[in-house]
Amino acid sequence: MSKIFEKDYPGFKTEGFAVAVMIMVGAILRGWRVFLAPPWYDEAFTVVLARLPFIQMIQATRGDVHPPLYYALVSALDGVYIRAFSVVCSVVALFVFWLVLRRLGMGTGGRLLALALLAFSEPQLWYAGEARMYAWMELLVLSIWLAILTRRWWVMGVLSALLLYTHNYAPLYLAVLAMVALFGELRRPRHFYVPPAVDNGQPEGYGQSENVIRSFLAAGLVYLPWFMWGQVAQLTGMGGHWTQAASGVVQLSNLQAVIFGRFQPGGLQIIAILVMAGGLALLPRWAVRNHRAGVLALALGPVVLMALISVLWKPVWLPRGMLAAMPALYALIADSIATAPIQRRLVLIGVIGPLFFTSTIAHIGMVSVGQVKFDPLAYRVDLNITPGVPVVHNSDFSLVTWAAVFGTDNQYLIGSDCQPEPGSLSTLTRQAMGLETIQTLPEDYYLVGTLSGLSNSCQEAELERITATAAPVIVEPGRFGITGVWSVQHGN
Repeated sequence: MSKIFEKDYPGFKTEGFAVAVMIMVGAILRGWRVFLAPPWYDEAFTVVLARLPFIQMIQATRGDVHPPLYYALVSALDGVYIRAFSVVCSVVALFVFWLVLRRLGMGTGGRLLALALLAFSEPQLWYAGEARMYAWMELLVLSIWLAILTRRWWVMGVLSALLLYTHNYAPLYLAVLAMVALFGELRRPRHFYVPPAVDNGQPEGYGQSENVIRSFLAAGLVYLPWFMWGQVAQLTGMGGHWTQAASGVVQLSNLQAVIFGRFQPGGLQIIAILVMAGGLALLPRWAVRNHRAGVLALALGPVVLMALISVLWKPVWLPRGMLAAMPALYALIADSIATAPIQRRLVLIGVIGPLFFTSTIAHIGMVSVGQVKFDPLAYRVDLNITPGVPVVHNSDFSLVTWAAVFGTDNQYLIGSDCQPEPGSLSTLTRQAMGLETIQTLPEDYYLVGTLSGLSNSCQEAELERITATAAPVIVEPGRFGITGVWSVQHGN
């Protein structure tokens, strides 16, 4: 195997051991979360969709915001095992990233530092262990980047089509990737006359911009059926699923969180924001001067496009959607450090290192104690409910989580006049998932009441009214109010 890579990547053996160690340690840090913490709402949504027959799955995704490919890929898995797919994708992405760094001509020190940032940064570890499509999307983006650098156009086209069917941010990434590929080819020399007898296209080493255009057009044509039938319907729901406007300190905090991590102490988080702001101001100049404009475009282009769309159309600013741009940013950071004078290099490592390190350590500690999000009640071993009795929910968050644990039978959503929480299911998706909304409550049922930071005052008042005469089974104070399970018998 080493001989194969030695041919295309000279010096493979020299740094191969260090690369192998980082990938193995990165794999361990990604894989150990799979069974330690139960799925939260978004992951539970994946679990329920993966169990659906294919046609229902397509219908459910049409009412959601993402295309169906990821759910189809994990449909053979169940529960936390779906996370294993993300772990594998993330680990493979580490190796693909290293190949990209080799093709970029970065020095050994820069390559190893960039790989270390991707292998051990907290956002990468977190989303590598989630039953969502972000690790798969990052692998596709990196693979397309490698295909551009190696000029394998048909591979680029196939992977681009897969990316379009994976995530609704795919057009943003592909717009930047297409620009990088096209400008790279336009900079190459071209034969303007080739004798007809030997006309086999542009020879190797010469510009092949027409192949770039053909590949991306082919990917677009493959995507066109879903765009017409599914994406157009999804566009009306975008802007309400966890997304925010790209302005203010909160968004700066979100951006630094996807770069360095989310778990720094308050004072260190302020430093992280300042370091990020300074770095983003200086990196473009450094990248242009050192012929890294393409890497800069891949690092910042998708983020800038998200910000512009959020300002000009509707909010689509989603920090985890930027995850696939982070490898390019880490490559810039590592290359700028590795090529700096030794004194400046030590200062940069001393400033940036703790920002990554503290968040990664906090992540390891949080995962090791099995901390979960929003609704841990469905996983409580002391949850004593009678089988067959309807379970009624005031929120899609608990409805989906319980459906993932107990199945969709006897799980219902209360019909409400309150404004739905951001991220709630559309009626089309809920129906395709086999989850019903009831307007008239049964005589006997369990009520699962959940309040989160997205709940509104109407929902709080509604839950307080319904639970006023109910018998508590498990009731716990939450950050935003009460959360629990109540038993209601004979309508009381």
